[in-house]
Amino acid sequence: MDKTIGSHSVVKALRAAIVTALIILVSLAASADAANPVPGLTGIPVIEDEFDGALSSLWTGIGYSGGDFQKFAKLEGGALRIVVPQGSGLGRTGIVSAAPLFTVSQAMKFDPVRILVEFDQSATDNIVLALGAVKDPNAWKLPNLWVFWNRIAGTDSSHFGISSIQGEGDYRTNSQKKGRPVPHYLLLTVWPGKAELKDPDTNESFDGSYTWLKEGASVYFYVFANPIMQGSPAKMAVKSIRVYGAVR
Repeated sequence: MDKTIGSHSVVKALRAAIVTALIILVSLAASADAANPVPGLTGIPVIEDEFDGALSSLWTGIGYSGGDFQKFAKLEGGALRIVVPQGSGLGRTGIVSAAPLFTVSQAMKFDPVRILVEFDQSATDNIVLALGAVKDPNAWKLPNLWVFWNRIAGTDSSHFGISSIQGEGDYRTNSQKKGRPVPHYLLLTVWPGKAELKDPDTNESFDGSYTWLKEGASVYFYVFANPIMQGSPAKMAVKSIRVYGAVR
């Protein structure tokens, strides 16, 4: 056998392998980009739910203090849609993760958990995202992290911020603002002991430290409609929830 011919065959095989590898890498990158609708958000979702059809086993419906999941919530048009009528008390209606969404780990220092929630802006005006150490319909009464976006009825003003029952977090007295758009996406990034809330479209952000988010802590995730004032109406439409990072 001619050694030169053999060498050419090896080179061709190596080139073919490199081309194949590049095609795979490009395809993976394209898939990751397609899965990440927000610029700068990298990686492939560990959890992804687009609320198309019945409620996934990932979630449990909740209603608290006038809230009622069976009455006020429905899955329709590719979204979890909740309409809380006036006179329903606190009217908290939404979902909580059926099991802890993640456990705080050392790996999160370098690969934080990122929770991206997508809303139908036309059907959303009073919402809460929350992290809790315990699964309980009254998510406020226990160690928590509390994200709020509330439209002041009949005005162009809204409240937006991050807080907790422990008094930790970045709740600013100037959280009220005129002309703030209803969020299309909210991004919550969690490291051990701290978190950041961001509206990726406006770049408005809040952050805070949370002592209960320590390594080993199991964390439940909530999203629900929540009127700014007791007895006021509220609505929320969640189109998707994507979770990235060191979830397990």
